[in-house]
Amino acid sequence: MKILKRIPDVVWRKYRKTLEGQGVPESQFAHFERWVLHFRDFRKGVPLQERNAGDIEEFLVLLEADPQIAAWQMKQAARAVSLFYQCIFDRNWAVEGPQPVPRGNNNPEKVSPEGTVYCTHLQGLSRSLRSRRYSPRTEKTYLHWVDRFFRFLGSRPPEEFTSHQARSFLEHLVLEQKLAVNTQRLALNTLAYFFGEVLRSPLGDLGDFARSSRPKRLPVVLSRREIESILAVTEGIYILILGLLYGSGMRLMETVRLRVKDIDFDRRQILIRDGKGSKDRVTVLPERFGPPLEKHLARMKVLHERDLDRGGGAATFWPALSRKFPTAPKKWWWQYVFPASRLTVEAGTGRQVRHHLHHSAVQHALREGVRRSGIPKRVTCHSLRHTFATHLL
Repeated sequence: MKILKRIPDVVWRKYRKTLEGQGVPESQFAHFERWVLHFRDFRKGVPLQERNAGDIEEFLVLLEADPQIAAWQMKQAARAVSLFYQCIFDRNWAVEGPQPVPRGNNNPEKVSPEGTVYCTHLQGLSRSLRSRRYSPRTEKTYLHWVDRFFRFLGSRPPEEFTSHQARSFLEHLVLEQKLAVNTQRLALNTLAYFFGEVLRSPLGDLGDFARSSRPKRLPVVLSRREIESILAVTEGIYILILGLLYGSGMRLMETVRLRVKDIDFDRRQILIRDGKGSKDRVTVLPERFGPPLEKHLARMKVLHERDLDRGGGAATFWPALSRKFPTAPKKWWWQYVFPASRLTVEAGTGRQVRHHLHHSAVQHALREGVRRSGIPKRVTCHSLRHTFATHLL
């Protein structure tokens, strides 16, 4: 089908039918179609059927550079264009570019978990998640569970995977591995995504299968006295980090990923970008920790300027956005509020960049604070978020 300037009505009808089959609400059809038109217009002169996965990555980079476009809109745009190509051109960008079959393999379709077909589908899963702007931690988790699913089935080729095998795997996790309900649910979500987006064979209804039981537990909430006792025995930068966790209600990863531009001292606000569910939101900057945070940023700016003098000064950055704005990673406002003490080598480029403080360091500091203050509770960083919400009541 040749599509150049105008997309025929018959194409739109087929596309809408696909959206309906994918569970997209009819009220969102117009938004999906608008993203397809945006993708068509962003590179005029190149027919839609001649474009590739690199084109959609560049398209998403342009959207990402627009401050008015939220993270959920980015995912909607990626899904809209991806579904359009699947139903109109029968192309799944998640599995484009399969790797060559190694020599000596007489039956490339039936391989061991370490074989080419296995690796190709893992790479396809990775490309699919990245095109939809899933976080690196989500990508790592999904790859882990698909890897375990492959190894559970042994040498069976992916083309023979069925919902029955997915059900057997999920029951195996509960009956033999004794995994918790949240872990089983995560594995289920992973397989649903893998079957639907990579294998293009929706998992469907698995019916009634053995599920983990979820015990009812109340969250741990600290008193104000306990919070003060933890902060009193905590040292260094971790006093500020734990104070922000409690005083703003941020999640741990949201805190360590903060960049300088996300702090608004005038309005006493913190802008959290691409939080849980790929949503942006604003939270309060606690008045008590405003001045210490300003002093901390002044010290970090000196560190950043020292890195610049040495020829560095770049923070870890989104690869596609870095290609479009090559100087952005070195700008002060893109630096992490809580940078790591050591430089790291960036994968792919080999250059030295400064990543954010590792979340495990904060967890360790909190455990030490709880131990030294003698609080007989199982306190985690998320407990500070629950405490924040409770103390607002």
